[in-house]
Amino acid sequence: MDETKHGLEEIGTLPRVLREVLRSPFFKEILKLHLTDIDPNTARDAIKVLMWEDVDFALSLFDASPQVLNSVLGAVLELGIQLQNFSPELLRSYVNHMSGEIDTDSFREIPSVYSSLIETLFWENPELKKKISEGIFTGVNNFLAAGAGVMTRMDETALEGVASPVGPALDPEAVGKFVTAGARLLHHAAEKNPYFLGDVARNIEVDELVAAAFSILKGMLRAMASMMKSLISSILDRARGNR
Repeated sequence: MDETKHGLEEIGTLPRVLREVLRSPFFKEILKLHLTDIDPNTARDAIKVLMWEDVDFALSLFDASPQVLNSVLGAVLELGIQLQNFSPELLRSYVNHMSGEIDTDSFREIPSVYSSLIETLFWENPELKKKISEGIFTGVNNFLAAGAGVMTRMDETALEGVASPVGPALDPEAVGKFVTAGARLLHHAAEKNPYFLGDVARNIEVDELVAAAFSILKGMLRAMASMMKSLISSILDRARGNR
């Protein structure tokens, strides 16, 4: 391996040990065998044992949590950087293989579990609340910018299932909550900065906004027509019953 090319000419002790271990074919085969046989419930059971076998020890580990989290974040960022060196075809094949084995039920539980935890632990601490809010807004801004680029490149075929009544699609309840939260953020931002909405408007593609507005209007009219039909039918049924 060209260590200079990959920025490995100067690395710490742990990466050096890992590099030597990975140069052992025997170790790599053992590692692959163990990783493919991992039971997903084992990690959850291990956390239960760690938390309740010795609560004082488990809570003392939180002292190292910031360093562990920083290490994980650094690892995730570097992974993204290094993955860009691989061909798209190779990455797609691995992603397609992985996506079929991901536990989507557990993945869906993460937001609900951690949102209540953050609400309980952090929002009542002004200093932590400020730091977390700054991190969240930075992450949201970066996510929105990256997500906008991805959605811009999606063609009609990729968007066919967005509101499909059959199969995977956007969850109306989740979208509604997201739009409500977004509207609340826009309201507060506009109150604090009178130029905010003007700056937003300058970055909106008017044609897309008009098309979305027409789609929303058609959907509202369709919903109102359905409600009126049900209301008229109910009135007529009641009138017939009173004869």
